[in-house]
Amino acid sequence: MMTAHSPEGKMRLYLVQGQGESVQGMVWHQGAYRHALGVLCQKASGAPYLRLNVVDEEGARPMGYGHALNQVDGPSKTNRFVFRLEGEKDPVIAQMEKPENRVAEFDKKWGFKAPYPSVTMSPEENNLLRVKETPKPDQQDPPSPAP
Repeated sequence: MMTAHSPEGKMRLYLVQGQGESVQGMVWHQGAYRHALGVLCQKASGAPYLRLNVVDEEGARPMGYGHALNQVDGPSKTNRFVFRLEGEKDPVIAQMEKPENRVAEFDKKWGFKAPYPSVTMSPEENNLLRVKETPKPDQQDPPSPAP
């Protein structure tokens, strides 16, 4: 459902959809990977947020919270969650996986103010889709032998 990595490429957060409006997975928190359970909650204002709990031998305890980012300067900005973990100064920015498969109801429920925009590009806009013609070899030039 969502993942986050440190600038060095280390996995910081890996959450998958649980039952109903919950998530579960692993979070790098205070120097170790922790089992995490998250549940979707609402503030008094009605704004949704995701409450993360660490799960260990003592049970479930609050670890932090996260909410949808709603910046409008491109599809990648409507596809992220920001988390604040207890005892850590820097936020964790998580990327939603396969946002193109989300339905509008999910976006609204999880706090995205607009649906994830579908990205369609014509071959002229996307160099990966464009195949340039290569010149044909001159028929009079014999092929080079393989080294």
